[in-house]
Amino acid sequence: MELKPKFTLFFMFIAICSCHKPDCHNCTGDNKREHTVFFSGTLAETKSGNIQKFHEGNYFRIYGYIQKENPATRPPWPGTPFDAASDGNGNLRQLTAKNLIVPKGTYDFYAVSAGFEYQKLPSFSNGVATSLENNIDYMWAQHTGTKIEKDAVVLLQFKHKCSNIVISVTNNNNHHSINKISVTLPDNHVTMALHNGTITPSKSLSPEYTELSLDSNSAETIILPLQPGFDPFVKVETTHLESNKKEVRKATLPASKEGFQEGKRYLYTLEISGMELITGMASVQDWHLQEIEVINIK
Repeated sequence: MELKPKFTLFFMFIAICSCHKPDCHNCTGDNKREHTVFFSGTLAETKSGNIQKFHEGNYFRIYGYIQKENPATRPPWPGTPFDAASDGNGNLRQLTAKNLIVPKGTYDFYAVSAGFEYQKLPSFSNGVATSLENNIDYMWAQHTGTKIEKDAVVLLQFKHKCSNIVISVTNNNNHHSINKISVTLPDNHVTMALHNGTITPSKSLSPEYTELSLDSNSAETIILPLQPGFDPFVKVETTHLESNKKEVRKATLPASKEGFQEGKRYLYTLEISGMELITGMASVQDWHLQEIEVINIK
């Protein structure tokens, strides 16, 4: 017996609606009511309780899931992921005209940022992002177990997921001008997991030097996490002010016993001594409040 057209359409509608709906433990009698979800964002709090808002123009990609769904096996909630930008007041505004609408329930939200580099926002497939790059300030946040019972603003507190290296060169009584500071960077064959933001540490260094943007006698960059046992090389090119001679000196940046870890800043002081480049002071700090706006790598 053939189904009549209206019954065929009815069953098609039921099939579509059942593709991704809240599990019954999230549902209530009025779960059909829909609510608008907005987002705000800050850099993570420090021990002192300081919070830093994002500058205008930071970019974000936000994913939503029903509570406890595994991003590796489940698709994100319809309407996510979507891209957003910070407005300078703590709000993350969607770049599309549509708002995120969800029924009453409990959700998990994840978000990633690439700083000001919109084209570098990572995309996830089965909960994993690949093709990450050095010199990108990847940040990650989550807000899990989020109960939505009315229109709501969800706060996302982001953490730096890469390492920040700062190199300062002492100028030996100003006999030299610093022309270039270059380093070897971790190879970028790494991934990021959406559910915890972890970037797999790189297992090797590129043999090529990458020139950093110079600010007086200092330079800094962002690198992907790097496993222990690898010391990046640094090259400093100078001009001797009296002879006008171009000179090149090389050294290593000693890694800590944990390697180069996410959310850490590594500060190095190098000293020009004759034709040598000596590693002086080195320290490690938590990388919380410092937001690097623009870093140019040539």
